Amino acid sequence: MAVRRESLEPASGCRQLRRVVRRSPVPPLVAAALLALCGCPGPRDDGPIRIEVKDGSGQGTGAQQAGSTRELAEREGELAWYTSLPEDGARVLLDRFKGKYDFISTRLVRESTFDIIRRIRGEIDGGKVQADVLHVLDVAIFVQLKKDGALLAYQSPEARTIAAQYKDAGGWVALRCVDLCIAYDSARMSAAEAPKYWSDLLDEKWIGRVAQKDGQTAGSAYAQYYFLREEYGLSYWQRMARRQSPRIYKTADESIEALRRGDVDLVSGAMGYSVWDATQRGSSIRGVWPEDGVPMMIGPTAILREAPHPNAAKLFTDFVLSKEGQEALQSAVGPYSPRPDVHPPQGLPDLADMPLMAPEAGWDEYAEKQAALQSEYTRLFHPGSE
Repeated sequence: MAVRRESLEPASGCRQLRRVVRRSPVPPLVAAALLALCGCPGPRDDGPIRIEVKDGSGQGTGAQQAGSTRELAEREGELAWYTSLPEDGARVLLDRFKGKYDFISTRLVRESTFDIIRRIRGEIDGGKVQADVLHVLDVAIFVQLKKDGALLAYQSPEARTIAAQYKDAGGWVALRCVDLCIAYDSARMSAAEAPKYWSDLLDEKWIGRVAQKDGQTAGSAYAQYYFLREEYGLSYWQRMARRQSPRIYKTADESIEALRRGDVDLVSGAMGYSVWDATQRGSSIRGVWPEDGVPMMIGPTAILREAPHPNAAKLFTDFVLSKEGQEALQSAVGPYSPRPDVHPPQGLPDLADMPLMAPEAGWDEYAEKQAALQSEYTRLFHPGSE
């Protein structure tokens, strides 16, 4: 078990991340892409093929259907996408997809990460899965769904160039990479006055003046809680909850809006793409990527094993992971792409320039700790709800 730091030192200078997190300044995307390209042959597009339906463990069920994926998807004619993406960006992707496959009608179910997870769990437990494709900003649910055999073992040809740390073969693939920063309003605060470290947020001058997303609903808020707890220990969050009294908001938009109005001076754990979007709209909102580590999450996409329209789901998965789909997503929303051939959003720092935080023992550990840490978070920030 990693040793945790239970007290804080004054932040001075750029400090190295300790053993509890791994500093990953340059994800090895190029090397992984070369290895992947040497592997499987390219997709066939030369007429009807035999498709064996796979269960969540990658084992064949014995059922077979004749025809290409496109032909089978055309017979299905529908697609249901459950996602926590901002709704406008999600609709842009669906519209682009329908422009290529106009024979598929689409249904969007958009809610916060943990609301979507509860919905998916209810459908699976009730034996009435309606979702075809799932995307939320939380790796843990995909780790668990794969263990439960609830994911279709589909390996998209578009995932071949994506590095190994951004996918789980036969389970899920990262649709987007999201960094967390500290946001401030440059119209009211200079860059010199803005915090440079997460530990700076514990200064008494920020008491009651910091916005924070709710870890009960937002996957990014859980990621921030996890990474900073691993870095600084439980004492960081105890002091934040009991002395700093941050204002809790359900969504990223609500927290950024509170900053615009002047209700708060800072947003702790703002998603980089929220800052990017605000800047694109001419706002004075700016971001600080803390020198003591930048939490980065991956938001996977996967097909449910009991998806009612699995072939339409395959076409959609191929599209959103393609260079075209990734560029469309980045243009509409602003996240980083796991593909090495899609550049960072204009105006945001390159991942190579940030001290990225990642789980020391991998995403399985991240998932295994989630239930306990969410309960701990609730006791600290929503003591009356348990």
